[in-house]
Amino acid sequence: MAERIARVYPDLTQALRDLADFVVDEPINAARLSIHDIAAHVGVSTATANRLARALGFSGYAAFRAELIRSFESAFVPVDRLIRNLNGRSNALEVMAASLQEDVRNIEATIRGLSAEGCSHAVQAILTAHRIYVVGMENGSHLAAMLSNGLDIYRGNIDSVGITGGGATAARRVRRYGSRDLVIAVAFPRYMADTITVARDARAQGARVMAITDSPASPLAALTDLVLYVTAERQFAANSDASVLAMMEALCAAVAHSTRGAVDSANKYTRTILRWLDMDSRPGNSGSPRRTTTTRK
Repeated sequence: MAERIARVYPDLTQALRDLADFVVDEPINAARLSIHDIAAHVGVSTATANRLARALGFSGYAAFRAELIRSFESAFVPVDRLIRNLNGRSNALEVMAASLQEDVRNIEATIRGLSAEGCSHAVQAILTAHRIYVVGMENGSHLAAMLSNGLDIYRGNIDSVGITGGGATAARRVRRYGSRDLVIAVAFPRYMADTITVARDARAQGARVMAITDSPASPLAALTDLVLYVTAERQFAANSDASVLAMMEALCAAVAHSTRGAVDSANKYTRTILRWLDMDSRPGNSGSPRRTTTTRK
């Protein structure tokens, strides 16, 4: 809706701009108010409200308001689920067990949706890309960083928005990408606009785009060359990060399996990080500090 308003804003009268400003600044309140209430709140006439709706391409205010409400429905679905589940569970054990069982179902459904061709193409895209950039926002940025770290063991030239910054930084990075490069975009409900924008920009630059997302209805699906679908339903949140991470770990495993010298790479990585490992707490060790014994002379 904000994009529609931005396109017509220069041609609006001051009264229409006042109403448009309210819709952009407080879209949820605007969706809640009737035509009479919003007109009174902004200080314009109901005729002005109808004129704004028509300027935006709607038949009238009722159609405009219905679209405004519809655009927010998906954003509030997790909140509605949370309310229902808080009322339906009696103790912490039930909630935790149900949550874990939900992740098991998600992963099982994700496995059923895999295809040999899709998995092979995803792995080959990663192995043959000159550079890889993994992009996701909000929780997706942390998941993007974990995928980037997992793949970094087996190949170089890989980075993620979780490491390098936010949407503006990601957009700046992908403007240098081309046909030899791969952008992996991670987006789940609620889809973050920055992720979609970066994927679209990368595609416009000629880079290959792989999506890790939830369904063909995802805004990423139409923008990508490759898609890995993850069932990520969650009763207490917008989606399940656990099932997304499971897919990422599976993808890293498949890349390792197809990488020449994967064992050497893993050994080299382990030797590199040895100095940061707590070797005294390894399995089989009592965990007590080592003591240095000196001989009394």
